[in-house]
Amino acid sequence: MKKLLIIPILLLSVLCNAQFAKGGGAFLKTGSSFMSAQAEASSYCAEYDVILAAFGTDPTGDTLTWQNDMVYSLDSAGYYDRIKLWYVFANNDSTNAKINWASPGTYNLTNPGTSLTFVRSQGFDADGSTDYLTTGWSPRGDSSKIGLNSLTIASWQLANINTTYMPLGVTDAAGFPIYIYPRTSDALRGRINVSATSSFSDPGSTVGLSMITRTDHNVLEGYFNGASQGNDNDESGSNMPDATMYVLAQNNNGTAASFFDGIISMILVMNGVTDTEATNIYNILHRYMTRMGQ
Repeated sequence: MKKLLIIPILLLSVLCNAQFAKGGGAFLKTGSSFMSAQAEASSYCAEYDVILAAFGTDPTGDTLTWQNDMVYSLDSAGYYDRIKLWYVFANNDSTNAKINWASPGTYNLTNPGTSLTFVRSQGFDADGSTDYLTTGWSPRGDSSKIGLNSLTIASWQLANINTTYMPLGVTDAAGFPIYIYPRTSDALRGRINVSATSSFSDPGSTVGLSMITRTDHNVLEGYFNGASQGNDNDESGSNMPDATMYVLAQNNNGTAASFFDGIISMILVMNGVTDTEATNIYNILHRYMTRMGQ
């Protein structure tokens, strides 16, 4: 009789552990207590495990869960694999903030020597005159995941501005630009592979997620906090910039310019997105930022 009882118990254990592995730690996330210590060590999704392994000093407490939830949500929705650059400055230290969460170890940010201020759980507080970071990424040099007519650039600011500050950008010698003005002259503006500046409606604030996407040769759309700020039909140029993108400023053909003044909490670069996707991405990032007290 004991042998007959052991067989179904073992079978149940195998099925539960298989489902746990498939669900990226779903059982532990919902508070189940029957998992073994070995399973609990792998309670984060595979993508966040890679990010966590790249950290110098791990975050503690709830921050680990919140970061895992953000990554898991983007991955489950099918967005994570489409991201080229993703820097989460709202982190526990400046070293971890420079890691490219889309592919740790590839295009991690480097500081050219500026005395950049980091504010824990908020991000980098750029001085508006000398601070910037370099991604090491050239859009034309490595166009995997993105393209001439499929590109999204976004930044999360804690600063409320209405001037020509750029959270990220690049322009090469041929004049092919990619950059965003979260708000200047009462409008969200920017360029994605076009010589003319594309303009969208006035978001009224820049505290939150500013985003511009190109989804076709003549289709651009701006968003603020997941809501559309309108369209622009500026035609894309013949190529993407052949220079390295900067963060907290733009690389204007080898010279840092248009420096941002204030705190930036996150940078995102991926392929083109729809209205629904822009809203969904904002909601996922907003949940994390709210949990971090921002």
